Amino acid sequence: MPRASQGRIGISTRMTEPGEAISGVRHGAAALDSSRRYACLEVKDNGIGISPENQEKIFDPFYSTKFTGRGLGIPMVLGLVRSHNGAIAVESRPGQGCAIRVYLPAVAQDLSSAPNANAAKGRILFVDDDRSVRELGRIMLSRMGYEVSTAADGIEGLEALKRQADGFDCVLLNASMPRMDGARTLREMRRVREDLPVIVVSGRAEGELREMFAGARLSGMVGKPFRSSDLREKIEAALER
Repeated sequence: MPRASQGRIGISTRMTEPGEAISGVRHGAAALDSSRRYACLEVKDNGIGISPENQEKIFDPFYSTKFTGRGLGIPMVLGLVRSHNGAIAVESRPGQGCAIRVYLPAVAQDLSSAPNANAAKGRILFVDDDRSVRELGRIMLSRMGYEVSTAADGIEGLEALKRQADGFDCVLLNASMPRMDGARTLREMRRVREDLPVIVVSGRAEGELREMFAGARLSGMVGKPFRSSDLREKIEAALER
């Protein structure tokens, strides 16, 4: 039998220099500022590569060439990079591997001594069955100064709320989950605490969500993939009511 070729993945980081030409950027910031430096993270492999037509689709929500997965991982990464005014470059040819580079603006300020204007704003319960979405949401919200608890589905989220009925200021709730979907989870949460602000986070169309949550008192809706600014705006509006 022929011996399978060995797959390799390389990860590297570097700093760009002002005036350096950056090629392949099509996702994220409309144009990188050539006068500043960027931190670059590159992930490169020697795999089968990505066809030109698929390169235009990999950042689309719910697009995937795999039988498993939801096609949200890469769009969520793009949302996070965009929220930091960064960009992603993709270079690949079929049969010649793939290189993906993430560019984030370099910051000269010592962030360890910078005051956190959003500190102690409140406590958020983030309920989503996709681990990557939960983790991304937790990171974004923590950076805003919120204390974050996560739950892997509606049942876990409901149990967390029952343990601390007055311990949360807002719930971010996915619409589609196994065991207990978002609509039923919301109804059960209302039995525990009637006045709790709940924001639905979903990749479904808004009209479909309004039908699914008809009669429910939602505090807002956020589409996937989301940006930190989307979450901040909806949460702040919900907490002000």
